[in-house]
Amino acid sequence: MTQFSTKPFAKMSKTLSAIIATIAITGAMTGCAMTDADNNTQTKNMTVNTSLITHVYQPNNHQPIESVKMFPAPANNMRQHIIVMPEQANETNFMIELQPGITMNADCNVRMMSGKLKAESLQGWGYQYFEMTRYMQGPTTMMMCNEPSTERFIPIGEPTQIRYNSRLPKVIYLPEDVELQFRVWQAPEAFSTTK
Repeated sequence: MTQFSTKPFAKMSKTLSAIIATIAITGAMTGCAMTDADNNTQTKNMTVNTSLITHVYQPNNHQPIESVKMFPAPANNMRQHIIVMPEQANETNFMIELQPGITMNADCNVRMMSGKLKAESLQGWGYQYFEMTRYMQGPTTMMMCNEPSTERFIPIGEPTQIRYNSRLPKVIYLPEDVELQFRVWQAPEAFSTTK
């Protein structure tokens, strides 16, 4: 599995352009959810289209789009999340960051959840997909909170960075109560030189 380290992107924080698409895809949806996150960013007189289309399927309504029909239907208590990306002029400059998590009523304490998105290979095809079959409640701080609890997104594990590839949608399997947030990163065309 190809993993992108976040360190180079952190070092380039002044020039790195984080374009957009943070969308919460709720795994508990009862049907196929299609979300068009329309975000066009103007960069050096060039419009970068980051309109991503997402689909979420349950075991009982699995009717995937043509380009991913070879992937299996989600198992019971799981959801299949599909992210379709538009073509870019130079896709090596782009990266997708995936962050599973749960929205819950939580107070001011820091909560952690443990779990990992694992890269798997589709047998007979060689295509890559990602799967998280379980997660666990992690440690939490025990501070006294003066503010009331609010609904907030609690990440499960660390985010996963994957290559941008418009030719094949990203397929992710998650437990039915887990949401998926994602965003697209774009690096500048030119490299910087150490001095």
